[in-house]
Amino acid sequence: LRNGLTAAVPVKMHSRLQELKKEEETLLKIKVMLQDQLNRLKFEEGALKSIISAQTEEGASERSSPEAEV
Repeated sequence: LRNGLTAAVPVKMHSRLQELKKEEETLLKIKVMLQDQLNRLKFEEGALKSIISAQTEEGASERSSPEAEV
């Protein structure tokens, strides 16, 4: 009986180790996907800030330049 129990423990541990390795692989894939998404969002944020900055500067220059009188 004791031999049966001791043989079952390494099998369970090995099975659990395989589960943990699969989980680790999944988590690493998710991490890569999240990093890619974050990079895309940072790029988009930079583009939007640039557009807003250009529009703000354009609006400021229109207000500061004198209009032609007719």
